[in-house]
Amino acid sequence: MRDISYNPKPANNKARYVFAALLGSAMIAFAVYMLTTMYRGVVSMFIGAFLVAAILIYTRYIGSEYIYEIITSPGGCADFVVTHRIGKRRTVLCRVDVTSVVEVRLMNDKERRAYKSEPDTAVYSYHPTLMPESVYLLRLRSDTEKADLFIEAGGELAEILKESAREE
Repeated sequence: MRDISYNPKPANNKARYVFAALLGSAMIAFAVYMLTTMYRGVVSMFIGAFLVAAILIYTRYIGSEYIYEIITSPGGCADFVVTHRIGKRRTVLCRVDVTSVVEVRLMNDKERRAYKSEPDTAVYSYHPTLMPESVYLLRLRSDTEKADLFIEAGGELAEILKESAREE
């Protein structure tokens, strides 16, 4: 198996629109806060909530990127690695043996929303697009853990993962 790296870009601008709407709402709430003396505590709570939501959207979708890699170790075993990068900081979110991939399935938005995981299965969403039209579901099973990953993989990476799932 050869090494591959894939860095998906957001497929739509929904995150940017939501971010702008949240910042605009915070500014409007701040103007109301400055103009009125009634309910200042409630208005300040809304300002805080809008700003926190905007920061979460920015750090999750706009200011960060995901990198999917298949890395072969010197021993010959291949790992699937998901790395999250914000600025200069890189964090490895997931590192699993490629042989633990049981199924790779392309799902549209409707299927993804209706998806119910098995009991005792961890579900992770590692995609750079807010409300993507389609994602790949990777079902990972090992002796001790079960996990489902949602990623926006490219064609070549998805094919390599599908091939490793078929080999099982």
